[in-house]
Amino acid sequence: MRPTYVIRTRWARTIAVVGWAACLAYAVGVVADRGTIATGHLAWPALAALLVHALWWRPTVEVSDGGITVRDLLRTTHVPWPAVREIGERWSLSIVTTSGQVGSWALPASSPARRAQREARARRRGEEVEDPAFTPGDVEATVDPTPDGGTPVERVHGTAEDAAQIARDRMASLRSAGHLGADGPVPEVTHAWHGLTGLAVIGLLVVAALG
Repeated sequence: MRPTYVIRTRWARTIAVVGWAACLAYAVGVVADRGTIATGHLAWPALAALLVHALWWRPTVEVSDGGITVRDLLRTTHVPWPAVREIGERWSLSIVTTSGQVGSWALPASSPARRAQREARARRRGEEVEDPAFTPGDVEATVDPTPDGGTPVERVHGTAEDAAQIARDRMASLRSAGHLGADGPVPEVTHAWHGLTGLAVIGLLVVAALG
């Protein structure tokens, strides 16, 4: 069974962990300074921790047999494979669909040093330098256990190039297996706004202002 790839950058997770640690340290400092739990003052580090989650931890790109799912700051977008027209990675991951372009700022293109490493690996494998194929050895990945026999989930620390190549490989394999025929209606690209996050931000701002 082909795994579902969940891709994010290592630096995003690092920033999130450091940010949460700073929020916790500030909250502890507030409690120690006041000698009591002040809800209004603690709302600020709680708000900062929520924003860290929304900005750096939650944004990911998921590639599965069902399509590409892009989770960003404000919304989650699901692009079914029949709706994909082109996948690019010049500055960040971008997906041209039947209803417009979907981008993911969470996965920027790799640095010149990273690109040089990819090109060197491609040369050693005897591949075209312009489009080195993704292999599990290119990036660090962990596989979640699936005791119930479900679809395995592989979490990848990668860049826009890694995500684009993973997506192209999955699309090509589905097409060769006959799952992406030209006939039939094209499923719509769907968007789900992160409304609960917005409400939580507003609520914490109100608590902080009243406190």
